[in-house]
Amino acid sequence: RCCYSDDQRAQFKPYYANHYIEDVLDLHELEVERLTVFYDENRQIYQLAARHKELWQRLLHLEEQAKRSDRLFKNRGGQLLQEEKERKHVQKKLPAIKRELISLLEQYKANHGSDFLYFGEPLIEVLEQMEEERQASKENEKQQRKAANEEVLQLECRLGARSATTVAGCKRKIMTPQPSNMNREETATLRKRMQSPTATRCPTVMPRTPTRPPRTPAPKTPVSTASDLNNGAHEHHKQ
Repeated sequence: RCCYSDDQRAQFKPYYANHYIEDVLDLHELEVERLTVFYDENRQIYQLAARHKELWQRLLHLEEQAKRSDRLFKNRGGQLLQEEKERKHVQKKLPAIKRELISLLEQYKANHGSDFLYFGEPLIEVLEQMEEERQASKENEKQQRKAANEEVLQLECRLGARSATTVAGCKRKIMTPQPSNMNREETATLRKRMQSPTATRCPTVMPRTPTRPPRTPAPKTPVSTASDLNNGAHEHHKQ
C-alpha cells in the first residue's frame, strides 16, 4: 500500500531475522504501526497517484487503439463514438488530477524536507518522466510517418519517370511506320505481276452481245420551208 521499493524494505532489518523472539515481533508491530500512520497521513496522495496511473494507462490504450487501421471495420454498437467520448473525458480529467497531485507533493516536501517516494523514486519526477516519454514516443512516430511518406513519394517519382519513358517509347514506335508481313506479301505479289509478260498485255475487249435487235429509225418527212413555198407559187403563176 505504501508503494515501497526493495531497497526501502531492506532497510527494515528485523524482517530478515532468522530467530523469532518477542523483541523481533515487537519491532514488526512497530513498523506496521508506523507505515499505517504514514499511509493515513498521505492517503490523498496515494489515492490520486493510483487514479492518475489508471487514467494514464487508459489514455495510452486509447491512443494505441486510434492508431489501428482496422478500427473502422470493427465499429460495432458505436464503439468508435464511445472511445472518443472516453478519450475526451480522460484528457480532461487527467490534467486536473495531476495538478492536484503535484500541489500535494510540493506541500509534502515543504513539511518533511524530502520528496515523496513512489517505489523508491520521487513521485513528482515520475510524473514528469511519464509525460516526457509520451511526448518522445509521439515525436518518434511522427518522424517515422514522415520518413515513410518521403519514401513513398520517392518511389512514386521513380515509377512516374519510368512510366513516362515507357509511354514516350511507345509513341515513337507508333509514329514510326513499320512494314507488316501483309504489306510485304502484297508488295512481293505486285512485283511478280509487273515482271510477268501477261501483266503488260492490254486486256481484249469483247463486244457485248445485244440482248434485243436494234431498232430501225423511221424515215423522216421533209418539212417545207418558206423559200420552197415561194418558188412553188411563182411557178404556178407562170403557168
